[in-house]
Amino acid sequence: MSSKHGMGRYLRRVLGIGCIAAVLLAGCDLTGDDLPSFDLSVTATADYDTPLFFESAVITLTTNEDNANIHFTTDDRLPTTSSERYSDPIVISETTRIRARAFKDGTSGNPIDVTFSKAVEHDETVTLNNQDAYLVIANPSTNSPYKGFTMLQNPVDSSTSYHPATSHYEPSTQNGVTAGETSDFYRSIQEFNRTAVQHVGQTGRTGRSAMPRSASTTDPSWDTGTTRDMYINNQGATVPTTLREKRTKSLGNGAEVTLYIWVEDASWHDGGTKSYTLDQNQIDILADRFLHPDESAIYEWVVDIAGEPWGSHPYNDVIPPGEAEHIHIVLKDIGGDDSTGGGVVGYFWAIHNLLADKVSWLPGSNEGLYFFMDSVRYASGDGSGSWSADSGWPPVVFSTLAHEFQHMIHWYQKSIVHGLGTETWLDEMASMAVEDLVADKLEVAGPRGLPQSGGSYDYSTGSSNFGNGSRLSYYNAFTNYQLTFWGNSLIDYGKSYALGAYLMRAYTGHEIIRDIVQAADSGQGAIVQAVSTARGGSVTFGEILLDFGEAVLRSYDETAGEHVRMNHGSDGSSYTVSGAAFDYRLGSIDLYNVFQLDSGTTGPMTIPVSMVTDSYEFNPGTKYLIELGTGLSGDYTWEFALPDEVEYRLVTIDSKE
Repeated sequence: MSSKHGMGRYLRRVLGIGCIAAVLLAGCDLTGDDLPSFDLSVTATADYDTPLFFESAVITLTTNEDNANIHFTTDDRLPTTSSERYSDPIVISETTRIRARAFKDGTSGNPIDVTFSKAVEHDETVTLNNQDAYLVIANPSTNSPYKGFTMLQNPVDSSTSYHPATSHYEPSTQNGVTAGETSDFYRSIQEFNRTAVQHVGQTGRTGRSAMPRSASTTDPSWDTGTTRDMYINNQGATVPTTLREKRTKSLGNGAEVTLYIWVEDASWHDGGTKSYTLDQNQIDILADRFLHPDESAIYEWVVDIAGEPWGSHPYNDVIPPGEAEHIHIVLKDIGGDDSTGGGVVGYFWAIHNLLADKVSWLPGSNEGLYFFMDSVRYASGDGSGSWSADSGWPPVVFSTLAHEFQHMIHWYQKSIVHGLGTETWLDEMASMAVEDLVADKLEVAGPRGLPQSGGSYDYSTGSSNFGNGSRLSYYNAFTNYQLTFWGNSLIDYGKSYALGAYLMRAYTGHEIIRDIVQAADSGQGAIVQAVSTARGGSVTFGEILLDFGEAVLRSYDETAGEHVRMNHGSDGSSYTVSGAAFDYRLGSIDLYNVFQLDSGTTGPMTIPVSMVTDSYEFNPGTKYLIELGTGLSGDYTWEFALPDEVEYRLVTIDSKE
């Protein structure tokens, strides 16, 4: 691999003659009828008309106001009158951010902020033997898209570069995909959990040791048969519920935890009005899945994977530390729609971790660690009243309990322990990873989506095409979707699960998820910290994205190299990792066995290089699988130019034709 910044011989042929301009109309810092009014807009004009420049560029700054002075910076600082004064065109030879502002008679306009990106030329030469060639391109930025790709030498006829077993397409917009969107109600819960840290500590601190761990808001007199009006939203609405199960379990380390299962009265078999209602046997089975009296269950597994759901803290406006010993599950008809179709199966809402008498805007809170699960779906079994714990909605509910328990832990670790907001994409990734880790213990398909084999969990990659509608099928159809963006569609769940599934299989299973959840960072930095720990040295987010992309392309290969392996055996063997208290077994993933939704084809979506032009935009936190050619044999050299902010890797694999 080589990189060359000199590109004079291509300059006029590729770029032509023209200009690129960025304009921001000025405002005025001063107001009043007697103050002067100036047009202090600033225009930045470059001497090229494509997204990238090569050897150098000349930037001209102008303003419409006579006798105004333009001041600018190239070090990210906001320009002031002390900044360098513009007098002659600015010549740049590297990617440069220019911030400029016009000043006159004590008045200043709004600054412009423009980045001029330099192209970096690369060339790659390989010898192939019936192989497919790809560029994995990654933009590791947290918030900056970069535009531009120029193919300078392509030895492959682009008309033959389509993967015959893969549909090549892209969503028209990252934010506008509506297929499979979840409810606005659940979206509002996710957003509250993401930002709820702003409501913590507003009424002062108690001191980290001031509130004893034994302090609790759960009434010790509550027992089966106790009735309560349970808060169900942030407007003070309630539903009548009855406590149907209470059990306490010693955890073997001197601590114990008590589980409470509440059922809304309308969902109980005796007098309930819902289409499908619950009985005590169904409640006992749910309780056993979460906190079994004699065996390990969801509670122990997820705490081992992710950490404690609650504990010590210095705040007096959230539930006391003692609530860590009490977990509440509320079964109600979520949304009140009496539906057994798709929708929200369960949720954790951090609003119930707040104390209502300490938070002025909050009309009511249940003041404890609460999950809400949909009673009608769970009671309906297969959706029509035939009930089994092993099929239909019950296994989905059990898996969702593990998913929502991670959300509870994630909120405590990020918002309370570290005082951070949470990023939904990372939080959801961790929850689906937890589901994946406990799927075989629960004997459910989990987010990987491979059906049970003979009533048992299947660790193989699947012997035939599968997964239409699964998390991986959504990922396969949208492999270039922004990983660090959350739009609350099923596509978002697909790409977040795929990233978490890769990280666990390429590194240390549950340990990397625990490190991500407990890291003092709520975004991509948490992944960087966890992977750096796993690898025993510093690694960048760009490297992680490139490894992920390569792992996707090599997912058919059981012998793929270190850090790029998702497939640990197609014969049913599995990847086993040891936790502090339990072992976890992960099934293998071969994305070439998984459908792209309902397209009728399998394998990850790749983009033909002919579709990647100088106007192509590489979104932040995203990796792209660019297909150079398939079924190639012989010597090939590709020359191309990219923005120097993005990273790439050439990957060659056995031909999938």
